[in-house]
Amino acid sequence: MIQKRPSKMPRRKRDARRATVADVMTQVVVTVSPETPIQEAIDLFSERHISGAPVVSKEGELLGVVSTMDVLRAESSAGSPAHEAAYYLEDELSGAMTSSPRSSDPPWSFGPPAGSGAPSAVIDIATRKVVAIDEDAPLSRAARILLELGIRRVLVTRRGKLAGLLSATDVLKWVARPELEAERGR
Repeated sequence: MIQKRPSKMPRRKRDARRATVADVMTQVVVTVSPETPIQEAIDLFSERHISGAPVVSKEGELLGVVSTMDVLRAESSAGSPAHEAAYYLEDELSGAMTSSPRSSDPPWSFGPPAGSGAPSAVIDIATRKVVAIDEDAPLSRAARILLELGIRRVLVTRRGKLAGLLSATDVLKWVARPELEAERGR
């Protein structure tokens, strides 16, 4: 599900010293519910060209994040070797599809056979400890978190609920925009 969570705060003029996370964050975030089947999340990741999504309750509470790495970890611990999943992904990306060792499954199907008792919903495999920052935090603090933790994105919250996402790319675009606009003669 895609949720646009508009900021309650109007955008301010550019001032690097006073910029907040809300000034730069992406407000349209692809999210999944805790009950979302793992295969549905995989399909969503593929369709949207994303590597993960926040897991959000009906009330908007941030419960965790599920990523392609979580799926691969679940695959390897469920008895299906992770290298099989990587092999399928490699074949799919190169355009060559091969038959699956589980003859009833297409090669792009992940997850344990139905009824195996293995995890089936994203909440079962999601990372529960997430890195999040309040939308009112200074942009410089968010940039420092991204750098110090070596991560590419951080979730943004408003009163404990998901408000958006801030990526390293968002920060770079914000920093570079004045120069790009000046070069274009704006």
